[in-house]
Amino acid sequence: MTRDEASLTRLPTHIQSFLCPSNHRKNVNESHPCCIFRTVVGDAHSEIEYQGTAVASDIGGYEIEGTFPPLAEEELNRNCSSTAVEDDNRSLTAGQLNTWANALAHEILERLGKDPEPVLMLMRDPGIGVVVATLGVLKAGKIYTPVEGAFGTAGRSAHILEDSGARLIVTDSDHLLVANQFSKGRADILNIDDLDGIPDPGKPGLPLSPEQPACLLYTSGSTGKPRGVVYSHRSVLHMVRGQIRYHQLHSSDRMLLTASAGVVGGKRMTLSGILSGAVIVPFNLREKGLREMESFIASQRITMIQTVPTVFRRFVAGIQDNCHLASVRLVRLGGEPLMRSDFDLFRQHFGPDAQFANGMGSTESGTISVLIASHDTRFDEGRLPAGRPAEGFTCILRDETGNPLPPGSEGDLCVQSRFLPDGYWKRPDLTNLVFHDVAGVDGLREYRTGDLARIDESGMITLLGRRDSQVKIHGFRVEPEEIEASLLAWAPVQSAAVIASPMGDGGTQLVGYLQPKPGARISTDEARLHLSRSLPPHMVPKRFVVLDTFPLTDTGKVDRRSLPAPDKADINDLSAVPPCDETERTLAWIWKKELGLQVRDRTDNFFELGGDSMHAATLCGALERSFGVAIKPVELLETPELHQLSGRIRGRLKRTQGATLLKASSTAPPLFLFPRAGGDGLIFRDLAKELGADCPIYAMSPPGLHTESGFDETIETIASGHVSTIEAIQPVGDLRLAGISFGGSTAWETARQLQAKGRKVVFLGLFDSFSPRYRSTNFPRSRPYEMGQRLRLHLAALHRLPFQEKWTYVRDRIMSRVVSGRRLDQEIRTREEEDLFEKIYKRDLQALLLYKPEHLDIDVTLFRCAIHFQKELGQSRDYGWSEFCDGNLAVLDVPGYHTTMLAPPFVRETASMLEQCLSGSQK
Repeated sequence: MTRDEASLTRLPTHIQSFLCPSNHRKNVNESHPCCIFRTVVGDAHSEIEYQGTAVASDIGGYEIEGTFPPLAEEELNRNCSSTAVEDDNRSLTAGQLNTWANALAHEILERLGKDPEPVLMLMRDPGIGVVVATLGVLKAGKIYTPVEGAFGTAGRSAHILEDSGARLIVTDSDHLLVANQFSKGRADILNIDDLDGIPDPGKPGLPLSPEQPACLLYTSGSTGKPRGVVYSHRSVLHMVRGQIRYHQLHSSDRMLLTASAGVVGGKRMTLSGILSGAVIVPFNLREKGLREMESFIASQRITMIQTVPTVFRRFVAGIQDNCHLASVRLVRLGGEPLMRSDFDLFRQHFGPDAQFANGMGSTESGTISVLIASHDTRFDEGRLPAGRPAEGFTCILRDETGNPLPPGSEGDLCVQSRFLPDGYWKRPDLTNLVFHDVAGVDGLREYRTGDLARIDESGMITLLGRRDSQVKIHGFRVEPEEIEASLLAWAPVQSAAVIASPMGDGGTQLVGYLQPKPGARISTDEARLHLSRSLPPHMVPKRFVVLDTFPLTDTGKVDRRSLPAPDKADINDLSAVPPCDETERTLAWIWKKELGLQVRDRTDNFFELGGDSMHAATLCGALERSFGVAIKPVELLETPELHQLSGRIRGRLKRTQGATLLKASSTAPPLFLFPRAGGDGLIFRDLAKELGADCPIYAMSPPGLHTESGFDETIETIASGHVSTIEAIQPVGDLRLAGISFGGSTAWETARQLQAKGRKVVFLGLFDSFSPRYRSTNFPRSRPYEMGQRLRLHLAALHRLPFQEKWTYVRDRIMSRVVSGRRLDQEIRTREEEDLFEKIYKRDLQALLLYKPEHLDIDVTLFRCAIHFQKELGQSRDYGWSEFCDGNLAVLDVPGYHTTMLAPPFVRETASMLEQCLSGSQK
């Protein structure tokens, strides 16, 4: 018995019939030959009968005569004591969910009466409240209409309220103020939290029909304003059944819900979880970020993940421990084109029995095709196919005149089904333009997707792009013409063009090109502000380029292929104030990596530059890895400008006092790193990134940087402060320390003091650190020798760099000498910071001159750099430490120079050697 069959035997009879309808078939479109594909549930393969050009699933003619509430009621009552929805703060049993939804339904009916009408939902999304509200609105016979919460726009929400005609907004305590602000008295407000915990008033028991509208999802229209798509109960049930059957959902499943209720994926996950008995586990990616997602999956024992490819790529890129994903049996992606590299990432990070699924669809169609693959599946092309038709759908290729095309051709993808949405809300003209009745077959309708596709002889669908210029941004379908229309409505603009441009992470960004009217001036910040008033964030271009004239074709149209690339079109803003300290420069580098944008001004705004909720989640994980501080995505709303966020990061760093967490990890003992004279822990960030050892990494902070100091400390007193910090972080267990240059001496003294307190130091590493006595020797400098060593250093770096990075390295070194006259690795700080670090540097040098190390009876590893600018420094193997080391002193030669051994491209080899040493210290 299969998993699907076993689960069915435990379901009520009417739900079994819902999942396994009779084999009665109605004729599919017989106006032209078609090939029928009988889909095997849970497998990507199908039996094939070749008869023509259409592709249909095995039960393309079945009908679902029912509504969602009775099925949900039966399932929830059957599993009354089982968990139905749960996050890391709270859980609801099926009985509690049903009770709360019943209370909401009765309250809605009391306020609105029994007639079907839209009810807006504005709350923490995804969250437990959304699940309750969705079920309660459906039980009341109303049309649930989700509205975005924190990252949505007030203008968009207000338009949905006006267009839907909703008289009631269901919200929670967190969004009560927002709901009142955009409703402006036009709709009643119902706080769902006021109904939590009241006795069950019983099910409303309203008579509902399959044709009755169930939900209203809004997308973007040709004018740039959202337009609603209406789903009936029949369409909803069809979609839910497909989800349950294809993925064999069962009460033992725990489904990670990250999608908003306002998109098809969020609706499908929520409703299929209720009907299958699976536990719905909301995770608010916008608030918590990708950094917490991995541990959340482990702690919540998640079995199914569904998200968009962009989020998936960023999530797996930050995975620390694949074991955390061992519970996951299914990963479903959709909303954006999938590449073979995405499947390779799945195979790399998920167990051998896990399945990989891709669903294709849109708000106007629901899911129309499904691809399911295992680790053994092989794909030949770089772009993954979209799968075969979903149950109840027939996929047809047509040419530009509407005639069907044979298998293997390329043409416009059209779908036929009895389960397509009803059309656009209050827009019969637009509905009739997009949805067509199929002649001769009752209830069968056709929707032209606008996608160009190819269907091979096995029925596999491969998307080839859009017939129009639509693109998908984070799962949302966007028409650039809509954005252009909004730009052209702006007074200073004479011409506008918007194109989609690939990003480095495999995603897509929008670039807007503007030509101002004669005498007008256009600011890119003003352009973003103008668009944000009428468009959602994902429709505001990340980049803007202002041109004097547009390139034109021979026919006078804008030659989009000749538009300059954004990077080449950028003009330096002489009034811009660049990032002015190490924190701001590091943050600017992260923004560039995540957004693909070059930050020019320290007042640049994360969201105005194109950042959205998905980028926010990724950014917060990157901040924790780089700075060791926890920043929530919602905090970006409060401090969106680069200098503001830098200030918040510095504030968090100060609160860590004596150490900065560079890398958070699991069970192994921490590694404590000591910086050089006048330096801070950021020198170790590349080492922490490259180090594969599974251990937390802390960088020790010198006195005076984040704490009060008289700047007269000795190495002994500096080490005493480090001992207190280390014991607070790691009160028990074996200790591991390492320092570079001056930090080697402070690490040595810290180890001595820890040993004196009875602590065991199992690893002490010295990165090109000279003993105080050896360093006190003055060696003559030879300019020719130094120049030869510098050349040797650059050749060694070039040898280790990929070919495409070699020229960049040479160019940057030339520019650093000719233009700025300073070293590339020299730190640039504000005057105040420069003074502070100068005081720390002088204090450290004075402390080193006075320091007399005591003997240590422990094993020590000296990482000795290969290149020295003074010949005599390179002639000593042990740098004078043998005199003080009573244990074993191991000397390892690492590539690079004193200041470059911990920086690319040499840091990777240094990290590899350190990793082996740390591994040995644990034995």
